[in-house]
Amino acid sequence: MTPLTFGYMGKILHVDLSSEQFEIKKLDLDAACAYLGGLGLNAWLMEQTYETGTAPLSPDNPIILGAGPLVATGTPGAAKIVATTYFPLNGTISESVGSMGFALNLKGASRYSKNRILGVYKRMSRLTRDHNLYI
Repeated sequence: MTPLTFGYMGKILHVDLSSEQFEIKKLDLDAACAYLGGLGLNAWLMEQTYETGTAPLSPDNPIILGAGPLVATGTPGAAKIVATTYFPLNGTISESVGSMGFALNLKGASRYSKNRILGVYKRMSRLTRDHNLYI
């Protein structure tokens, strides 16, 4: 898969903050076509990673961040970032959508279609392009 195939970067970054490990997985192109858009692909990833009964504030509750396929393609109005997780407020798996420059920055800087984050890091940190966690 080449960069921006069907608007996706072709890779998914899986980060486990508790173990300070990461894994890069190839994007399933069939899933990307079947579950269209940022919301759809996030929902598919949540289905693949969420374990029924996981508490909303548990380190095992995944947070999936992703930009939609039209972000960075020049399509007017395509600037959405989607976060999918099991929310403690309403007790359901749901999405939160934002816009402006964050989606473009995430897609351009990270080189990944989606980022899945698990775990709890011991202290304030940031994840950098070279996949290191820094305080």
